[in-house]
Amino acid sequence: MIILIDQDGPLADETARLFEILRERYPADLSRHSGVRTQFTLTDNFPAHLSEAIEEIRRSKGFYYSFPPVAGSVEAVNEMTRLGHRVYICTAPLSHYEHCIPEKYAWIERYLGSDFTMRIVPAKDKTVVRGNILIDDRPEVEGILEPEWEHVLFDASYNRHITHKRRLNWNSWKEVLGL
Repeated sequence: MIILIDQDGPLADETARLFEILRERYPADLSRHSGVRTQFTLTDNFPAHLSEAIEEIRRSKGFYYSFPPVAGSVEAVNEMTRLGHRVYICTAPLSHYEHCIPEKYAWIERYLGSDFTMRIVPAKDKTVVRGNILIDDRPEVEGILEPEWEHVLFDASYNRHITHKRRLNWNSWKEVLGL
Protein backbone atom coordinates (compact mmCIF):
# COMPACT_ATOMS: atom_id res chain seq x y z
CA MET A 1 0.00 0.00 0.00
CA ILE A 2 1.16 3.54 -0.77
CA ILE A 3 0.56 5.78 2.25
CA LEU A 4 0.94 9.54 1.84
CA ILE A 5 1.30 11.54 5.05
CA ASP A 6 1.01 15.28 5.41
CA GLN A 7 3.97 16.75 7.29
CA ASP A 8 2.63 19.79 9.18
CA GLY A 9 0.01 18.60 11.64
CA PRO A 10 0.25 14.81 11.52
CA LEU A 11 4.05 14.60 11.81
CA ALA A 12 5.43 18.00 12.80
CA ASP A 13 3.60 20.04 15.44
CA GLU A 14 3.39 23.44 13.75
CA THR A 15 0.61 24.57 16.08
CA ALA A 16 2.57 23.98 19.28
CA ARG A 17 5.60 25.86 17.97
CA LEU A 18 3.57 28.80 16.66
CA PHE A 19 1.70 29.16 19.98
CA GLU A 20 5.03 29.08 21.82
CA ILE A 21 6.50 31.87 19.69
CA LEU A 22 3.35 33.99 19.85
CA ARG A 23 3.12 33.65 23.63
CA GLU A 24 6.73 34.87 23.89
CA ARG A 25 6.21 37.83 21.56
CA TYR A 26 2.61 38.80 22.29
CA PRO A 27 1.81 37.66 25.85
CA ALA A 28 -0.98 40.22 26.38
CA ASP A 29 -2.76 39.17 23.17
CA LEU A 30 -2.64 35.50 24.10
CA SER A 31 -3.20 35.68 27.85
CA ARG A 32 -6.76 34.37 27.41
CA HIS A 33 -6.05 32.01 24.53
CA SER A 34 -6.49 28.35 25.46
CA GLY A 35 -3.77 27.17 23.10
CA VAL A 36 -6.30 25.00 21.28
CA ARG A 37 -6.64 25.54 17.57
CA THR A 38 -10.27 25.75 16.44
CA GLN A 39 -9.79 26.69 12.76
CA PHE A 40 -7.65 25.00 10.12
CA THR A 41 -6.26 28.29 8.76
CA LEU A 42 -3.64 29.30 11.30
CA THR A 43 -4.32 33.03 11.26
CA ASP A 44 -8.04 32.44 11.95
CA ASN A 45 -7.12 31.20 15.44
CA PHE A 46 -5.74 34.52 16.64
CA PRO A 47 -6.72 38.19 16.83
CA ALA A 48 -6.80 39.69 13.33
CA HIS A 49 -4.09 42.24 14.13
CA LEU A 50 -1.59 39.35 14.54
CA SER A 51 -2.13 37.94 11.04
CA GLU A 52 0.82 39.73 9.48
CA ALA A 53 3.10 38.76 12.38
CA ILE A 54 2.03 35.12 12.04
CA GLU A 55 2.83 35.09 8.34
CA GLU A 56 6.22 36.68 9.08
CA ILE A 57 6.95 33.97 11.64
CA ARG A 58 5.94 31.25 9.17
CA ARG A 59 8.32 32.69 6.55
CA SER A 60 11.21 33.12 9.00
CA LYS A 61 14.38 31.09 8.96
CA GLY A 62 14.33 28.22 11.42
CA PHE A 63 10.57 28.06 11.93
CA TYR A 64 9.83 24.84 10.02
CA TYR A 65 12.90 23.08 11.37
CA SER A 66 11.94 23.94 14.96
CA PHE A 67 8.68 21.96 15.09
CA PRO A 68 8.57 19.17 17.63
CA PRO A 69 7.37 15.84 16.27
CA VAL A 70 3.77 14.92 17.06
CA ALA A 71 3.83 12.25 19.77
CA GLY A 72 3.98 8.80 18.18
CA SER A 73 4.39 10.06 14.61
CA VAL A 74 7.99 9.01 14.03
CA GLU A 75 7.38 5.57 15.49
CA ALA A 76 4.23 5.08 13.39
CA VAL A 77 5.97 6.06 10.13
CA ASN A 78 8.86 3.74 10.90
CA GLU A 79 6.48 0.88 11.70
CA MET A 80 4.47 1.45 8.52
CA THR A 81 7.73 1.20 6.59
CA ARG A 82 8.81 -1.94 8.48
CA LEU A 83 5.44 -3.51 7.63
CA GLY A 84 6.29 -3.09 3.94
CA HIS A 85 4.16 -0.08 3.05
CA ARG A 86 5.54 2.58 0.76
CA VAL A 87 5.31 5.72 2.87
CA TYR A 88 5.78 9.19 1.39
CA ILE A 89 5.61 12.59 3.01
CA CYS A 90 3.21 14.66 0.91
CA THR A 91 3.56 18.26 2.01
CA ALA A 92 2.25 21.58 0.72
CA PRO A 93 5.01 24.18 1.12
CA LEU A 94 4.37 27.87 1.56
CA SER A 95 4.35 29.96 -1.60
CA HIS A 96 7.16 31.95 0.08
CA TYR A 97 9.35 28.86 0.18
CA GLU A 98 12.84 30.30 0.78
CA HIS A 99 13.20 28.58 4.16
CA CYS A 100 10.13 26.35 4.19
CA ILE A 101 11.17 23.69 1.67
CA PRO A 102 14.78 23.18 2.79
CA GLU A 103 13.69 23.10 6.43
CA LYS A 104 10.97 20.55 5.71
CA TYR A 105 13.65 18.33 4.16
CA ALA A 106 16.02 18.93 7.09
CA TRP A 107 13.22 18.11 9.57
CA ILE A 108 12.50 14.80 7.81
CA GLU A 109 16.19 13.93 7.79
CA ARG A 110 16.50 14.81 11.49
CA TYR A 111 13.55 12.68 12.62
CA LEU A 112 13.15 9.98 9.95
CA GLY A 113 16.66 9.71 8.50
CA SER A 114 18.37 10.71 5.28
CA ASP A 115 16.78 7.87 3.27
CA PHE A 116 13.36 9.42 3.92
CA THR A 117 14.36 12.64 2.14
CA MET A 118 13.92 10.66 -1.08
CA ARG A 119 10.28 10.10 -0.07
CA ILE A 120 9.21 13.74 0.18
CA VAL A 121 6.63 14.91 -2.34
CA PRO A 122 6.16 18.70 -2.17
CA ALA A 123 2.78 19.46 -3.76
CA LYS A 124 0.47 22.43 -3.46
CA ASP A 125 -2.20 20.25 -5.07
CA LYS A 126 -2.14 16.82 -3.43
CA THR A 127 -4.82 15.48 -5.79
CA VAL A 128 -2.14 15.06 -8.48
CA VAL A 129 -0.14 12.68 -6.27
CA ARG A 130 -0.84 8.95 -6.57
CA GLY A 131 -1.36 6.75 -3.54
CA ASN A 132 -3.89 4.62 -1.68
CA ILE A 133 -4.27 6.67 1.51
CA LEU A 134 -3.58 10.30 2.35
CA ILE A 135 -3.33 11.00 6.08
CA ASP A 136 -3.93 14.73 6.41
CA ASP A 137 -5.35 17.08 9.05
CA ARG A 138 -6.89 19.41 6.46
CA PRO A 139 -10.67 18.99 6.69
CA GLU A 140 -11.11 18.86 2.90
CA VAL A 141 -8.32 18.28 0.39
CA GLU A 142 -9.28 19.68 -2.99
CA GLY A 143 -7.51 20.17 -6.27
CA ILE A 144 -7.76 19.83 -10.02
CA LEU A 145 -8.17 16.04 -10.08
CA GLU A 146 -10.40 13.48 -8.43
CA PRO A 147 -7.83 11.88 -6.11
CA GLU A 148 -7.17 8.17 -6.29
CA TRP A 149 -6.27 8.07 -2.60
CA GLU A 150 -8.71 7.98 0.30
CA HIS A 151 -8.40 11.00 2.59
CA VAL A 152 -8.12 9.69 6.15
CA LEU A 153 -8.29 12.57 8.60
CA PHE A 154 -5.55 12.97 11.14
CA ASP A 155 -7.59 13.88 14.20
CA ALA A 156 -7.34 17.52 15.25
CA SER A 157 -9.46 19.93 17.27
CA TYR A 158 -10.24 21.93 14.11
CA ASN A 159 -11.52 19.06 11.96
CA ARG A 160 -13.88 17.22 14.30
CA HIS A 161 -16.92 18.60 12.49
CA ILE A 162 -16.05 16.27 9.59
CA THR A 163 -17.92 13.03 10.17
CA HIS A 164 -17.97 11.36 6.75
CA LYS A 165 -14.30 10.27 6.70
CA ARG A 166 -12.23 7.77 8.59
CA ARG A 167 -10.16 9.47 11.29
CA LEU A 168 -7.02 8.37 13.06
CA ASN A 169 -4.30 9.41 15.47
CA TRP A 170 -0.96 7.76 16.13
CA ASN A 171 -2.50 5.49 18.78
CA SER A 172 -5.26 4.21 16.49
CA TRP A 173 -3.66 4.15 13.03
CA LYS A 174 -3.25 0.37 12.74
CA GLU A 175 -6.84 -0.30 13.72
CA VAL A 176 -8.28 2.45 11.49
CA LEU A 177 -6.22 1.39 8.47
CA GLY A 178 -6.79 -2.31 9.15
CA LEU A 179 -3.09 -3.08 9.46
